[in-house]
Parts: sequence; C-alpha cells; structure tokens
Amino acid sequence: MRSSTQPDTATTGATLPDSLCTHTPKCPTADSPDAEAAHVVAAHPEQGWSLLCNAVVLFDVMSISGAWHGR
Repeated sequence: MRSSTQPDTATTGATLPDSLCTHTPKCPTADSPDAEAAHVVAAHPEQGWSLLCNAVVLFDVMSISGAWHGR
C-alpha cells in the first residue's frame, strides 16, 4: 500500500505543484501548525470537503457524520 499523497506519475503522466498558493504573503505550508489558515481553492460543502491552496484537504466532520446518520 502506498503512503504517498501524490498520484503515481508513471500512470497519470502529471505531477502536482509544490503549492497552489499564489497569494502574497504565501499561505502556511501543509506541515505548519496553522495549515488550516490557507485559502480555499475548491469547496464542495455538499460533499463535506474543501481543498486549500497548500494541498490540504479539510473534511467537515459534522456534515459527513450527519450524512452517515441519515440527516
């Protein structure tokens, strides 16, 4: 099982950028304590997740747990 969060470039033919952040000042990196403070670049609240510009995926646990309980 792979532990990498990046796709296998041998099969996709693409690589991910180190950061999606184009802001000044730069958003916090994925491994910094304030990583969740980065800007949202893609939001899917109906699915309960958002992608931040530092490549962190945030899950809205409340909306996901609500879906599991039929709410």
